[in-house]
Amino acid sequence: MRDQWHEVKEPGRYTLARRLPVRFDVAVTTAMPALRKDRLALQVRQDLWRALQRVRGFSPVVRVTETGTGCEVTAGGRVDGGTVPRQRMEETIAGILDDPARRARWARFAARKAGAVALAMLALPALTAGLATADPVPVEVPSGQPVSLVGVLLDDGPGALWARFRFVAPEMTADSAEAAAGDMDHLCSAVAAPYVSHHRIEPARIVISLSDRDVEFGKAAPEATQFFEAYAWRDGDCVWEAF
Repeated sequence: MRDQWHEVKEPGRYTLARRLPVRFDVAVTTAMPALRKDRLALQVRQDLWRALQRVRGFSPVVRVTETGTGCEVTAGGRVDGGTVPRQRMEETIAGILDDPARRARWARFAARKAGAVALAMLALPALTAGLATADPVPVEVPSGQPVSLVGVLLDDGPGALWARFRFVAPEMTADSAEAAAGDMDHLCSAVAAPYVSHHRIEPARIVISLSDRDVEFGKAAPEATQFFEAYAWRDGDCVWEAF
């Protein structure tokens, strides 16, 4: 249950929840343009969970409802046990929903179809020898920066199977952490997820690495700018986890 997320699909409404039944002890609502409800909810969920995962008993919920002019996003969730710090949590959620950079990233991600990207990734060879490499494969990401996939590695060194996807973003800088986080969420769901599903791989974790240059796995590269994110693989979905 800890790593599982639930989808509730209704006519004109999509809900993504950490736990069922869905309950909003805290909630903030904002308006967005007409976008793909599932992809918009995924992006909001990732940012919401990053900001509030340390709140004890918090189970995020994101609901996207179609309106006559676009869609309405309600973000928040249930808080089990103790006193709910409602005002502080809702201020944090409102800051997330009102952030122009995040909203622009969500809109780019939710408006884009991932099918062509996924098909390109499937052209990489199967991981029969543990490592798949190919000529760099360009991938569109929400931030708009140029990104290419340069390799995939199956690694059982941590004591369980981890699938590591290595990407290069040559224009990335040390100040790109927030944009990189959104891009890595996208790369896991649009690239890594269809790849491991297609090749029937069942990793315990998927790790997305984003670097400004091609860095050999396991080699120190202090001159390189690198970001990493780890995701649990549950029911065909990437579930973000802090390292």
